[in-house]
Amino acid sequence: MGKVAVDGGSSGLGRTMVDALEAAKTHNYIILSRKATGPETRAVDYSDVNSLTSLLESEQRFLPSELGMVYTKDNITHVPSYQWKLKAVDALEKTNLEFSLVSIGLFLDYWAAPRIPTHIRAANIIIDPENNAAVIPGDGNTPVVFTHSTDAAKFAVALLDLPAWKRRYAIITNRIALNEAVRLAEEVKGVKFDVKYFSVEQMKRGENDLTSSMTRALPEEMHGGMKTMLALSGVGMATGSNDFQGIDDLVVKFPDIKPVTVRDVWEAWK
Repeated sequence: MGKVAVDGGSSGLGRTMVDALEAAKTHNYIILSRKATGPETRAVDYSDVNSLTSLLESEQRFLPSELGMVYTKDNITHVPSYQWKLKAVDALEKTNLEFSLVSIGLFLDYWAAPRIPTHIRAANIIIDPENNAAVIPGDGNTPVVFTHSTDAAKFAVALLDLPAWKRRYAIITNRIALNEAVRLAEEVKGVKFDVKYFSVEQMKRGENDLTSSMTRALPEEMHGGMKTMLALSGVGMATGSNDFQGIDDLVVKFPDIKPVTVRDVWEAWK
């Protein structure tokens, strides 16, 4: 039984990973956090490189926060902050660590919350099931991959048991065009959604809208920043960056894990 160090395991996605480790009981773990809040938690100073190096020098494997898509120089030119993901891979290539990049698409939590529990701070984006509305990036016909955070954690824990890792995996629990997701929501809920579309050109000009749920969830001074972030991610969705095929899919490799589906989410909103 190996020991797993979970960075930021006290909240958010890290907490979700800890929950999955607890449920699987296949690996011991420690939580790395800025404050020690329990017996499994190690307080770390993230600005102290030498201290972190000493703590983690025995590590043999590493799963970086790849998450949403398969990042390339071409598909992140409109999001300069994503450059750090490529730099992280370059740095990992220079180590002896075995590592793998796992792409999961968008978090399904952003449609499911609060009807399906999550540790991620999530308000409805793109499709707003609470208000039967949607603000669609692009024409809505490009497939997008969605995975609930709890499923991402379950598959990540299962991946730990493989004797060797490939460089890249995907977790494709849902691959669906946004128009089809809206149609399914209308079918399950029995209501017609109010749908607006925003072209790539509009999003690049910042002419996109927030959902009513997101507008209500955030203080007004944060609306502009969120619109910018969703416009940038919307360009990626509209141009196919959040759709990936031809990658080893952990959903196929571990068929006993039954993931949350888009239909499950809409059923939770009935």
